[in-house]
Amino acid sequence: MLLLLLVFFLFPLALYCWIVGAINRRGRPTLAVGFWDCLGMLFAASGFLLLVGPILLKTVFEQGLGTVVLQENPSDAFFDWWCQRWLFWAIYYVVLLGGAALLLWWRGRKTVIYNVDLEAFAPLFFRAIQEAGLCAHAKEDIIQLFADSVAPREATGANGPLAEVSVEYFVPLCHVTLHWRRNDLTLRTQVENKLNRLLPEARTLENPAGGWLYIVTAILFGLIFLAGMLWVFLTFFPPRRW
Repeated sequence: MLLLLLVFFLFPLALYCWIVGAINRRGRPTLAVGFWDCLGMLFAASGFLLLVGPILLKTVFEQGLGTVVLQENPSDAFFDWWCQRWLFWAIYYVVLLGGAALLLWWRGRKTVIYNVDLEAFAPLFFRAIQEAGLCAHAKEDIIQLFADSVAPREATGANGPLAEVSVEYFVPLCHVTLHWRRNDLTLRTQVENKLNRLLPEARTLENPAGGWLYIVTAILFGLIFLAGMLWVFLTFFPPRRW
């Protein structure tokens, strides 16, 4: 059982690392909405969240069942144990689904770009803003987007910024995250479409993240293969008991 749990726990994680590694080895940068990026991360953790976690809870409750017969009133104790079991199951799945929904909503306000030349990204981002018919004004670490006909210093009230975005660079992975603080979905989509068209100009020649992720993928698939072979061997050729 433990070997099968290991296989089901590692397989989604290995598949996720392989896909992200392939993205980081592409010939051009890849833009993704934060919702889908987060969905991929949840898939990587699905082996634990949907299988390993519930089985561990089941094991804990089965151990608690052994103490029921030792109570003065076993029938009442069993009923209490049964209610507690379903209560914990309900809490677990409510927290799991609610946390996943909250995380997807939160990450939906972000745009991620994989495998991009960080030095070339900023000029392309401002070009995409201009091609979308907007003008940009940097205020501390936030970029404010205005209508092209509005000067930033005159932007007050109804002429205020249409959107605000901050840019986060992650150098080791050649990765950029855009955090949309205030945005209109249509405006954001326009900027993202323009940026996606310009991204081939910011391709990076060498991204070590792809190689690292491929190494991690090979290790994980190797562990899955060994665990699977060991499970087959122990299942069909069990050791003799003397």
